[in-house]
This record gives sequence, C-alpha cells and structure tokens, in this order.
Amino acid sequence: MPTDDRALDLQANGCRVTCHVGPSHDLYHLSKVLSGLGELAAAGSVKLRLEPIRGAAESSPQCASLYASIEGISAVFDVYDASNHFEIDLLEHCNIYFKRSFFPTDLQLLPAELRAKIVPFGLNYACRSATAEPLLLASGINTVMSRYQETRTISEFEQSPDAPVLQSIVFQTRAWAPDSTGDNVEEVNESRAGIIRALRKNFPRKFAGGFVFSPYAQQRYPDLISTYPSQESAYCGLCKNQLIGVSTRGLHRSVPFKIPEYMATSLAIVSEPLRNELPVPFISGRDFLEFHTSEECVEQCERILSRHSLAEALREASWRYYESEVRPAMHIANLLKRSLGHVT
Repeated sequence: MPTDDRALDLQANGCRVTCHVGPSHDLYHLSKVLSGLGELAAAGSVKLRLEPIRGAAESSPQCASLYASIEGISAVFDVYDASNHFEIDLLEHCNIYFKRSFFPTDLQLLPAELRAKIVPFGLNYACRSATAEPLLLASGINTVMSRYQETRTISEFEQSPDAPVLQSIVFQTRAWAPDSTGDNVEEVNESRAGIIRALRKNFPRKFAGGFVFSPYAQQRYPDLISTYPSQESAYCGLCKNQLIGVSTRGLHRSVPFKIPEYMATSLAIVSEPLRNELPVPFISGRDFLEFHTSEECVEQCERILSRHSLAEALREASWRYYESEVRPAMHIANLLKRSLGHVT
C-alpha cells in the first residue's frame, strides 16, 4: 500500500535526518525504523543520510538502539525488549530518547534529568519496505543488510478489515529454551502452553497454532507442536485467514511483535494485559479484549465468535490503530514531528 499522505507534512523542503548504522546494529529489530525513514525519504518528506560505522562500533553487540540527528536535534530509537535497559551514553548525549518498552516504574532507576528525555516509542515489529530498500542499499550500509532483508515486506502483513476470513483463531508462538534469554522462560512457556491446550480443547476445528518446532519445543511440549507452517511468508498468509489473533506477553514483558502484526492484518485481538505505555493508548475493552488466564482467553474468543458486531468493531479498531500509529511511514513521521517539537 502507498505511503499515507498524512505522514508527509513534516517540512516543505524535507526534514534532514542522519543516522549512524554499523555492523553491531540489530537490523531485524531496527528494521521498522529504517523502513519508515526510507519510505519517507522516497516520498520526499525526509532527506535521509545513512552514515556507515566502519569496523567495530562503540555500542554493544547486536545493538537495538539507533542514534539519529533530526534537523540538528539528537534522538535515539531504543527498541530493546527490556524496559530496564538503557543505552546510558546515548541517553546522556541526546535530546529525546524513544523507548519501545516504556514502563514508568523502571524510569525511576534514572536521574530526573535523564528521565525527562525518555518518551514512548510505540509498537515495533520486523518489516522491510520494497520502496525504501534500494535507498538503504545505495547508502553504503549493504554490508549489514542481510538481517533487514530477511524480514517480510510491509504489504505482506496488510489486510483491510472488510476482507473475508474464517471464523477461527490463530496463536502460533515460540517455546524458549532455558538460558536462551534473561527472562523467566519457564513462566513464559508454561503460560503459552496452557493457552494452546485450552484453545485446542475448546475450539478443535477453529484453532490454528501451537508451538513452532524447535528441538527444545519437541522435547518439552511434543503434544503442542504446531502443524501449520512457520516460515514468515506462509505465517502471514495463515494469519490473514483468521478472525482472532491471540497474544501473550513478550520477553521481559514487552509488547510482542504479534500485536502490530495482528493490527496490520486487521485481526480481532485477544491479549494478556499490555504493561508498557504507548504514545497513543490501545485500550482494553474498546480496541482489544484482555485476559489473565487461559479460561478468560477462551471466554473472550467465544464472545467474538458469537457476536458479529463485536468482531467487526475489533477488526476495525486494529486497522484504525495500525494506520495512524503503526504503519512504518506514519509511525516514524509521528516520532520525527515529536522530536522537532521537543523541548528539553
């Protein structure tokens, strides 16, 4: 789908943006930022300059934060899962710091002068822009582009809320092996396992999903392995056939990529509580249905399946939020405008 014209009113002559990208950057997690910037540049709304960082970068390996200069205003895009992780050196030297996992309690760990710089980034997911990719490749950062190019294009996720779908539910997820992350994987895995079991039991002909195959998932949850494809392109197609998308908390209680992916596909969302703050609230009971237990998850899915008007309203809510706050060009344009208006 084309870039939304509402995202293009930054400055008459194009907003000047310079980003520094190097081998240590995690361009999978940062792909949405680069896609949004690239689309704005292709539309003439942004004058984008990507400066390659040669050799070893100063930031940590697989750094998920990106430094940018926006009309001389220094900004950081931090898309880490963990709400208590901050790139302190960048935070100390920037004007505004966009934090994906924005949890006010964890901001209290910081001095007041640093807290004042931090604002919510919003929702993140991995995607690439067919429009922007040639610009990114031409910038000289092609040596670190492979992770970016592994992602699906923006348009592959998108589907309008009036598209016909099956009266069914999707929840396909990962089981994390012990020591694979700093989070409590047992808690995460067991919660997901309970939800998969409940959905399979209560909706035997209306549920698509399970754990994606991995050696650990096969050993720990052999009865819960999904029979559906897990390749990204096939998974996008699977989601587009469903009415309801179920989501649990992400690692470190982040909002998982599933939520914005479901929004782009106009699914009716049933989710565990979204702990972290967003620039614009996505409200339980209006925009999505919330659950705390597997039993509540089943009940919320039953509500949607039995009430056509509710299903339509939730699909519209997902798409509406996606168009205004999540689609990459619009999302990044919103952040650029906030940078230009930010006073520290």
